[in-house]
Amino acid sequence: VDIFFVLTGFLMARVARPGMSWTSFVARRWLRIYPAFLASLVLCTVLYVNLYDWPFVWRDFALNLVFYNSLPNHGIVAYNHVTWSLGYEFAFYLVVPLLAAPGDPRVRAALAGVAMLAALLWLEGTPMRIAGLFAGFLLGCAPDHVLRRIAGSVPVIVPAALYCGLVWTKALAPLEFPVFVRLLLPIVALLMVCIAFGDNVLNRFFASVPMRALGRWSYSIYLLHPLVLALVIYEALDWVGLRYDEVAAVAFICVATVGGSVALAALSYRLFEAPYFRRRRAGRVNAAACGAAAPAAIMRAPASSPDSPCPVACALTPSPPPSSAAPS
Repeated sequence: VDIFFVLTGFLMARVARPGMSWTSFVARRWLRIYPAFLASLVLCTVLYVNLYDWPFVWRDFALNLVFYNSLPNHGIVAYNHVTWSLGYEFAFYLVVPLLAAPGDPRVRAALAGVAMLAALLWLEGTPMRIAGLFAGFLLGCAPDHVLRRIAGSVPVIVPAALYCGLVWTKALAPLEFPVFVRLLLPIVALLMVCIAFGDNVLNRFFASVPMRALGRWSYSIYLLHPLVLALVIYEALDWVGLRYDEVAAVAFICVATVGGSVALAALSYRLFEAPYFRRRRAGRVNAAACGAAAPAAIMRAPASSPDSPCPVACALTPSPPPSSAAPS
């Protein structure tokens, strides 16, 4: 989750612009995130309630719809517990236009840095992990040549080893959560820079065609993998006649969970995520077509009478996207 938080913050810094519309930005993020979230929440609720006798409480379900399960000690049934992270993402989206308001990238980076430090020092428990989003935004304010220089001077094995070592330390030895998060965040940020801007084996691995496909489906994989894991452990093992204490059962759980999560996520992407990208692509095609047509239309148009339509308005009227604009 922390890696995705840093990556999300970085991407938001690269797409945010001074003067951007707050309502338009938040609406676009809602349209991008919410359909797949809602589908996964409904699916998890139906299956958990009917297969595993989870209680269904309308109030709790309604609060899940607004990410109330993101709050510590929320006291409700989290029908899809991994969606806690989306509440922090949406809270971050609300302040992105404010972070992007200054034109100077150094001021934007300073604002993100202050917010990151405030989260690390003043928040406790899970909420302090929102600092990763501000850390990613801070990185996104840096020019590419600076990030490439960092990636070129630090072997990717260094942050990768530090990350694995810290995670293993947390699993095997007592390490307070705030200390863990404060140590993890700079390691994750450095690892992302080394992978994204370095020339190394991990960069080439994540740029491969299979990994790019998994990256496309990663949001739905994240939403659906707990459900698939539950179905594999509590349903599929009995179907194939395996016991929990068998080595073959562990291998089956891993393979079936990964395969099932990818397959279900690919379907979820097609149904609930791809339409968003198709609409955005069509909008860019329309905008480009209108922008190209306007000067020519103005030059060709005769002097308009009071009753004739304005040639500029006609030139800028969006037309249906060509069939070639739809993705294959």
